[in-house]
Amino acid sequence: ALVHGLANQPLPDDPGPFGATPETYPIATYVSDARRVPRKLREGHVLAVSVAGFALDVNYVGPNDGVRDPLVLDCPAGAYLAPLGESDDPGGCMDVSLRVRRVRHIVNPLTGEKVEIVEADAPGRPLELFLSRWQLETEGLEAPRPGWRIEGAFLFTGRVSGGLPPKGKGPRPSHFG
Repeated sequence: ALVHGLANQPLPDDPGPFGATPETYPIATYVSDARRVPRKLREGHVLAVSVAGFALDVNYVGPNDGVRDPLVLDCPAGAYLAPLGESDDPGGCMDVSLRVRRVRHIVNPLTGEKVEIVEADAPGRPLELFLSRWQLETEGLEAPRPGWRIEGAFLFTGRVSGGLPPKGKGPRPSHFG
Protein backbone atom coordinates (compact mmCIF):
# COMPACT_ATOMS: atom_id res chain seq x y z
CA ALA A 1 0.00 0.00 0.00
CA LEU A 2 1.16 3.52 -0.69
CA VAL A 3 1.08 5.61 2.49
CA HIS A 4 1.25 9.40 2.70
CA GLY A 5 1.51 11.12 6.05
CA LEU A 6 3.73 12.94 8.49
CA ALA A 7 6.86 11.44 9.99
CA ASN A 8 7.66 12.17 13.64
CA GLN A 9 4.20 13.44 14.39
CA PRO A 10 3.67 13.59 18.17
CA LEU A 11 1.25 11.09 19.67
CA PRO A 12 -2.16 12.51 20.61
CA ASP A 13 -1.63 11.78 24.33
CA ASP A 14 1.81 13.45 24.44
CA PRO A 15 1.97 16.84 26.12
CA GLY A 16 1.95 19.70 23.65
CA PRO A 17 -0.09 20.34 20.53
CA PHE A 18 -1.04 17.50 18.18
CA GLY A 19 0.31 18.35 14.76
CA ALA A 20 3.47 19.51 13.08
CA THR A 21 6.66 20.19 15.03
CA PRO A 22 10.13 21.18 13.79
CA GLU A 23 10.93 17.46 13.55
CA THR A 24 7.79 16.62 11.52
CA TYR A 25 8.07 16.22 7.76
CA PRO A 26 5.84 14.83 5.00
CA ILE A 27 6.58 11.27 3.94
CA ALA A 28 5.47 8.90 1.20
CA THR A 29 6.35 5.22 1.38
CA TYR A 30 5.20 1.82 0.27
CA VAL A 31 4.23 -0.45 3.15
CA SER A 32 4.94 -4.07 2.27
CA ASP A 33 2.80 -5.57 5.03
CA ALA A 34 -0.34 -3.48 4.53
CA ARG A 35 -2.57 -6.53 5.10
CA ARG A 36 -1.82 -6.11 8.80
CA VAL A 37 -3.47 -2.66 8.81
CA PRO A 38 -7.27 -2.66 9.32
CA ARG A 39 -9.32 -1.32 6.39
CA LYS A 40 -10.69 1.47 8.57
CA LEU A 41 -8.59 3.59 10.91
CA ARG A 42 -9.80 6.77 12.53
CA GLU A 43 -8.42 9.98 11.08
CA GLY A 44 -5.18 10.98 12.75
CA HIS A 45 -4.33 7.41 13.86
CA VAL A 46 -0.58 7.08 14.33
CA LEU A 47 1.22 4.06 12.89
CA ALA A 48 4.87 3.30 13.51
CA VAL A 49 6.51 2.44 10.19
CA SER A 50 10.16 1.46 9.74
CA VAL A 51 11.39 2.67 6.35
CA ALA A 52 14.48 2.67 4.16
CA GLY A 53 15.19 4.58 0.96
CA PHE A 54 16.49 3.00 -2.24
CA ALA A 55 18.35 5.27 -4.66
CA LEU A 56 16.58 6.03 -7.94
CA ASP A 57 18.43 9.14 -9.06
CA VAL A 58 21.37 10.44 -7.03
CA ASN A 59 22.51 13.83 -8.30
CA TYR A 60 24.96 14.94 -5.61
CA VAL A 61 27.35 13.30 -3.16
CA GLY A 62 29.88 15.64 -1.61
CA PRO A 63 30.69 18.25 1.01
CA ASN A 64 27.89 20.31 2.56
CA ASP A 65 29.07 23.46 0.81
CA GLY A 66 27.92 21.92 -2.49
CA VAL A 67 24.30 21.61 -1.34
CA ARG A 68 21.83 22.68 -4.06
CA ASP A 69 20.07 25.09 -1.68
CA PRO A 70 22.12 26.49 1.24
CA LEU A 71 18.90 27.12 3.22
CA VAL A 72 18.65 23.33 3.71
CA LEU A 73 21.53 23.55 6.16
CA ASP A 74 19.32 25.66 8.47
CA CYS A 75 16.51 23.05 8.51
CA PRO A 76 16.17 20.60 11.44
CA ALA A 77 19.02 18.04 11.15
CA GLY A 78 20.19 19.94 8.05
CA ALA A 79 17.70 17.86 6.08
CA TYR A 80 15.23 18.36 3.26
CA LEU A 81 12.66 15.61 2.57
CA ALA A 82 9.59 15.95 0.35
CA PRO A 83 7.43 13.47 -1.55
CA LEU A 84 7.65 13.76 -5.32
CA GLY A 85 4.38 15.41 -6.26
CA GLU A 86 3.91 15.53 -10.03
CA SER A 87 1.15 13.37 -11.51
CA ASP A 88 3.65 11.30 -13.52
CA ASP A 89 6.06 10.78 -10.58
CA PRO A 90 6.18 7.28 -9.10
CA GLY A 91 4.45 6.89 -5.74
CA GLY A 92 6.43 6.37 -2.55
CA CYS A 93 9.33 8.45 -3.84
CA MET A 94 10.96 11.31 -1.99
CA ASP A 95 13.31 14.11 -2.96
CA VAL A 96 16.00 14.31 -0.27
CA SER A 97 19.02 16.32 0.76
CA LEU A 98 20.57 14.65 3.81
CA ARG A 99 23.83 14.72 5.74
CA VAL A 100 25.68 11.38 5.89
CA ARG A 101 26.32 10.09 9.42
CA ARG A 102 27.79 6.67 8.70
CA VAL A 103 28.43 4.37 5.74
CA ARG A 104 28.41 0.57 5.77
CA HIS A 105 29.57 -1.53 2.82
CA ILE A 106 27.83 -4.80 2.04
CA VAL A 107 27.56 -7.20 -0.89
CA ASN A 108 24.17 -8.24 -2.27
CA PRO A 109 24.20 -12.03 -1.78
CA LEU A 110 22.00 -12.59 -4.86
CA THR A 111 23.85 -10.42 -7.39
CA GLY A 112 27.30 -10.07 -5.85
CA GLU A 113 27.04 -6.28 -6.37
CA LYS A 114 28.55 -3.95 -3.77
CA VAL A 115 26.02 -1.77 -1.96
CA GLU A 116 26.42 1.24 0.32
CA ILE A 117 24.10 1.61 3.30
CA VAL A 118 24.10 5.25 4.32
CA GLU A 119 22.80 6.29 7.72
CA ALA A 120 21.67 9.87 7.13
CA ASP A 121 20.58 12.62 9.52
CA ALA A 122 16.86 13.31 9.39
CA PRO A 123 14.57 15.16 11.77
CA GLY A 124 13.68 12.94 14.73
CA ARG A 125 15.79 9.91 13.86
CA PRO A 126 18.25 8.81 11.18
CA LEU A 127 17.18 7.19 7.91
CA GLU A 128 18.88 4.36 6.06
CA LEU A 129 19.50 4.80 2.35
CA PHE A 130 20.69 2.07 0.00
CA LEU A 131 22.90 2.96 -2.99
CA SER A 132 24.66 0.78 -5.52
CA ARG A 133 28.30 1.52 -6.26
CA TRP A 134 27.86 1.02 -9.99
CA GLN A 135 25.09 3.65 -10.00
CA LEU A 136 27.40 6.19 -8.31
CA GLU A 137 30.26 5.34 -10.68
CA THR A 138 27.97 5.61 -13.73
CA GLU A 139 26.91 9.09 -12.59
CA GLY A 140 30.52 10.10 -11.91
CA LEU A 141 29.82 10.52 -8.19
CA GLU A 142 32.20 9.73 -5.35
CA ALA A 143 31.36 7.25 -2.61
CA PRO A 144 29.53 8.88 0.32
CA ARG A 145 31.53 9.79 3.43
CA PRO A 146 30.46 10.77 6.95
CA GLY A 147 29.87 14.52 7.15
CA TRP A 148 29.13 14.80 3.43
CA ARG A 149 25.71 15.25 1.87
CA ILE A 150 23.63 13.11 -0.47
CA GLU A 151 20.86 14.49 -2.68
CA GLY A 152 18.46 12.85 -5.09
CA ALA A 153 15.26 10.83 -5.48
CA PHE A 154 14.71 7.71 -3.37
CA LEU A 155 11.96 5.10 -3.29
CA PHE A 156 10.91 4.54 0.33
CA THR A 157 9.55 1.23 1.47
CA GLY A 158 8.91 -0.18 4.91
CA ARG A 159 6.93 -2.27 7.34
CA VAL A 160 4.48 -1.44 10.10
CA SER A 161 6.37 -1.71 13.39
CA GLY A 162 3.70 -0.54 15.83
CA GLY A 163 0.53 1.41 16.40
CA LEU A 164 -1.84 -1.27 15.14
CA PRO A 165 -5.13 -1.40 17.03
CA PRO A 166 -5.74 -4.62 19.01
CA LYS A 167 -7.45 -7.44 17.14
CA GLY A 168 -10.98 -8.38 18.06
CA LYS A 169 -13.76 -6.33 19.56
CA GLY A 170 -13.11 -6.98 23.23
CA PRO A 171 -11.11 -4.74 25.54
CA ARG A 172 -7.36 -4.97 25.46
CA PRO A 173 -5.96 -7.03 28.35
CA SER A 174 -4.34 -4.93 31.05
CA HIS A 175 -2.12 -7.72 32.37
CA PHE A 176 -0.86 -11.17 31.48
CA GLY A 177 -0.53 -14.46 33.36
